[in-house]
Amino acid sequence: MKFVKSTRGIDRKFKEDEFYGWRADCANDYIEGCVEILTDDEEFKKFRQNPKYTPVLAHVTTEQGVEYLKDIINNQPLLLNQIDRFTSLNDKIGQPFVGDFSIGSGSPPNGMSFAADPTTIRYIKVLSDLATLYGDLSNFNIVEIGGGFGGLGTVLSVFGFKNYYNVDLREPGLIAKKYCNKAGVKNFHVLAPSELHKLDGVEIDLVISNYAFSECNFETQDVYIDKILSRAKRGYITHNTAEERIERTKSVIGDYKNFILFKRDVCHKKHPIFTWDKTKSRVSVIGVGRLGLCFALTLDSAGNFVVGCDVDQSYVDKINDKSFFSHEPGVNQLLNKSSVFKATTDLQKTVQHGDLIFVTVASYSEPDGKYDVSQVDSVVDSLVALGSQEERKHLVICTNVNPGYTDSVYERLKDYNWDVSFNPETIAQGTILRNQARPDCVYIGSDSPELAQQIELVYRNMCVNEPKIHIMDRLSAELTKVSLNCYLTCKISFANMVGDLAAKIGADPQAVLNAVGADSRINNKFFKPGFGWGGPCFPRDTRAYIRLAEENSMPSDMCAASNDANKKHLDFQVATFLESELKEYTTNSVTYKPGTVILEESQQLEFAKRLAEEGINVTINESPTVVEELKSLYGDLFNYG
Repeated sequence: MKFVKSTRGIDRKFKEDEFYGWRADCANDYIEGCVEILTDDEEFKKFRQNPKYTPVLAHVTTEQGVEYLKDIINNQPLLLNQIDRFTSLNDKIGQPFVGDFSIGSGSPPNGMSFAADPTTIRYIKVLSDLATLYGDLSNFNIVEIGGGFGGLGTVLSVFGFKNYYNVDLREPGLIAKKYCNKAGVKNFHVLAPSELHKLDGVEIDLVISNYAFSECNFETQDVYIDKILSRAKRGYITHNTAEERIERTKSVIGDYKNFILFKRDVCHKKHPIFTWDKTKSRVSVIGVGRLGLCFALTLDSAGNFVVGCDVDQSYVDKINDKSFFSHEPGVNQLLNKSSVFKATTDLQKTVQHGDLIFVTVASYSEPDGKYDVSQVDSVVDSLVALGSQEERKHLVICTNVNPGYTDSVYERLKDYNWDVSFNPETIAQGTILRNQARPDCVYIGSDSPELAQQIELVYRNMCVNEPKIHIMDRLSAELTKVSLNCYLTCKISFANMVGDLAAKIGADPQAVLNAVGADSRINNKFFKPGFGWGGPCFPRDTRAYIRLAEENSMPSDMCAASNDANKKHLDFQVATFLESELKEYTTNSVTYKPGTVILEESQQLEFAKRLAEEGINVTINESPTVVEELKSLYGDLFNYG
């Protein structure tokens, strides 16, 4: 123990072992330097050049600053638009060493040059990481362990925070208080380790520590873990490389929700940066095809930690190296932007990763209306083969299934420590990402309110709107899914029935339907004349409803009539065209819905096909992908523009 005394009454005892590793030999000099800075105004004016102080808190080189700058450019380049604000706040006090930096060439916006303390560049790099991980920090209560003179807090103040608590030894803390007061930083507080009780009752949104935590003795670490880390919703810890310390950190805080190795420090490439976020879910998605990949990327963009699983290794490789191409709008942009999302063929790792495991594999409609759920069955078989889970797992089936199926899955898995829920998708091809981020309603089928709440939280965090959440039992949710689409097909069929009659008698179909749909009891969604309904969802859900009703000796007349009306509407359209005596027909879309590449049960395609079979010269202007499929299906039946 050493005793340090200043002429201004700054008395304290200092434990040499409060510092670890390379800092140990300069610990006492550091405190003495802090006292000099605090007791001499002239020393404060140039404290960032004090030889007793700089080895601890101002030692970033210009070369290292360049490396940090590259990282900022790669991850959050827009931060550099505020470089003047950062430097005007952080580089004007204490006479720091200033280096010259440049970005690109020429004058802005193509290039820019500026002078900055390399340590400030490092702080901006930390802000870049925090923005990538957690987005807007302006409403956060932030605690930094070992914040030194408050430079990071000053940088973060550019975009704001609710409160910033700088926890450090008394002398550095007093420097930080003086520094941030001069910089005009609002809501900045300094706490000595003995004052951690002042955080009681404070909701800690984020804890940060750049090396300080990892370099404390274990006794001090335990205090910080108990008083700060365990309470923090989110964390960002840059760690030293002492292996035993890394392993200890993992063993003590590694069970925090979403605790991961975020990356390694740019300039000290062996130094891990550990993060966690208790507000986000660790999610797995089994089946990352057309729908599943969209769902996984939407979850990822909302800040969740997502792993996707698929059986095709080459497909998984394309996702991971970002060479995969999707026709669905926005998918490739989100995939290229994602930094955490990964795909794998390893089901066990997928299960281990997820708090929630969503199943989004495909199901197909059989001729009798039953869903072919063989892919879901295969997933369940594989889960059974993994054996009983150490921790209770939650399987969420999103695939279209026969009502009652999810209950049967629960019966198969319950003895293996699984819960099962049903959460159907309500998206449309061509707008999947938008639908997932902005759903009108979310349907959750679960026999447990707690499990339903888990799924609801995922959607509350993921959705940019505030969808209506409907929680019910599994069977009711399954019936809701098929009933929803059946109602929409009835509505579309009614609209086309009215539209056809209007056209027949010389009325304006659109004017009639606009007027009817203006009634709030009806509304205009899915209520306009068109080709009719088709695609991968409406026809099969209608058939599924009819089958279920018949199996239970219940009427399904409206659904059957809707199906029949859809066919008669197509007959009317074909007959009307043939009566016109036109010999040519050109269309820009034969997919079931413009903007997609899906031909499944397309009314537009069936219309074109029937005209061609009647001798009409049919020309189709479509995407190369669609044209290639049409040629394989119909040969030279059509002309292609």
